[in-house]
Amino acid sequence: MGAIVKTILSIAAVLAALATIFGTLTYFGLAPALSGDVRALDEKQAATAVEVYRNKVRSFIALPEPAAPQQKQILQELVDEARRELKAAEKRKIELSK
Repeated sequence: MGAIVKTILSIAAVLAALATIFGTLTYFGLAPALSGDVRALDEKQAATAVEVYRNKVRSFIALPEPAAPQQKQILQELVDEARRELKAAEKRKIELSK
């Protein structure tokens, strides 16, 4: 009988310690992230990236066309790079939505 009580008390002590540790971590905002939390964060970051790159493309397109051929080429390269980044961000957003 004494061994059973000792075992039950040991289990209770371990559970109390775990609850205290988890409670402390939660209080300080250090709770472990669950897979749903990580996925939601990834989806939010993908949506933000799409908006950032879309605005980047729009801002380059809205610029007046430069007179010098070298500047035109540089601007076109910037627009092309921004479009590639936008396409990659949109692809990532679609992959996460599946």
